[in-house]
Amino acid sequence: MLLAGIRYNYDDALISARRFTSFSKNPFRWGYARDIRSLTGKRMDPSFKESANAFYSIWKEEADARAPYIPVDTLLGTPSRHLDYSSLAYSEEGLFAVREGLLHTPELVRIDPQSGKVRKLRNFSYSAGGMKFSGDGSRLVWHEIINDPRWELRSRSVIFSYDIRSGRTRKLSRSGMLFNPAPGPDSSLLVTIREEDGGSALGLLHEGVREPEKIADAPDGLQIVESCCFEGDIYVSGLSEGGFGIYRLENGKLQCILQPQAATISDFGVEPDGHIHFCSDLNGNEEYYHLDPADSSLHRLTSTRYGGSDWHFSPDGSRLVFCAQDRNGRRVMSCDTDSLFFVPTDFSQRHKWVIAVRAGTAPGSRKGQFCVHGRNASPLQQVRPRPEDTLLGSAVLRLRQYRRNELRPLV
Repeated sequence: MLLAGIRYNYDDALISARRFTSFSKNPFRWGYARDIRSLTGKRMDPSFKESANAFYSIWKEEADARAPYIPVDTLLGTPSRHLDYSSLAYSEEGLFAVREGLLHTPELVRIDPQSGKVRKLRNFSYSAGGMKFSGDGSRLVWHEIINDPRWELRSRSVIFSYDIRSGRTRKLSRSGMLFNPAPGPDSSLLVTIREEDGGSALGLLHEGVREPEKIADAPDGLQIVESCCFEGDIYVSGLSEGGFGIYRLENGKLQCILQPQAATISDFGVEPDGHIHFCSDLNGNEEYYHLDPADSSLHRLTSTRYGGSDWHFSPDGSRLVFCAQDRNGRRVMSCDTDSLFFVPTDFSQRHKWVIAVRAGTAPGSRKGQFCVHGRNASPLQQVRPRPEDTLLGSAVLRLRQYRRNELRPLV
């Protein structure tokens, strides 16, 4: 926060580069205090407070602009130690989640939404992905990355299932790199296949068959992330050079229905209300969105102070549960669906990140000299840094001096 705040307040994008350059010249002077004081004219503590106040004012201004918020309730009591809940899955059988904290390794738990009681079902993996229910709602499915016992850089991703009634865990795939299972047509599972050449494909994992059936290859430059089946059609979220977008499978090819944008898309799927929903930070905060694929219309359903994840509607559609961060960890929250918004949203409208677009507006700043991406700086003001002002440039310069016998080696 200290260095980021100084870069923001004084438009000095090369403070770290100059610090490493200074360290390469004198390894015994490793602190930042002298560099910070030469730039800000202040000691370390006042500089840190200045950075903290700057970030607080930005966050508060953005949070106030997002008001009003939906009223939320905490589903569980306050833990005695830091505790994180994630990967929620909600069905008639109950609310399931992954719990992890200072006193708990990852474990699969069942939560009673009425009483708030939590019961452990089994241990879980640190490398597991998000959970979803199978098509019939009797099993939880997820992917899990398994490292090779001999070669540490080799791994595979396997699809697992957990039967809610019997408590039995099964391995549904044998090999390969399969990710993000989701309910597919009939009793199959939609899976994302990671190809050996770096590309991706969409596949179907049929019951009793451990090898997926490939149904579509992603075009060049697109990585398939998540998928869902809606009214007989298959939709996927994908990441490309332009950002995240949503695509529909038509005649074996992916057709874009929501143009890529520099915003995240997660928790992509079909909820009990029969519509496609996903989580995105389109407005600078992770909120929940409703998508109508017929006309690609998008609506924002939530407005929270600090965002959330793992959004799911209750089976009867009366409650929306999600995970949100507070000082005690990542907790399970809920709200009435009657309190949700339905705000029309344009996915092409990017959020303005204040710190990212800051250039030369702070008092005493070096406008355009270091912030080469600043919008307020003209091309003539966007001066490139000298080679010796960078760590690599300093190393090359000293190597040339050494070769010309201008610099003696350290002995």
